[in-house]
Amino acid sequence: IYGQMGNGKKENSYIPIKVPNLEPCRQVASGLNHIIALSNLGKVYAWGAGSSGRLGIKSEVDQTTPQNVTLLN
Repeated sequence: IYGQMGNGKKENSYIPIKVPNLEPCRQVASGLNHIIALSNLGKVYAWGAGSSGRLGIKSEVDQTTPQNVTLLN
């Protein structure tokens, strides 16, 4: 309902789907309503429910496609 599928839509899917425009990833973690992925190149992406800033992208807006998370050094 919050865009957790990462395909630009806010609807359920009962089969696995490929997340478009996401580079190959080595790790993926999911919360109740959001997803975080670490790409093979070391980039972090997040999508789904944005409430309470849980995606780490300086926004509380739900994201239906992967958003690049800028890491602080």
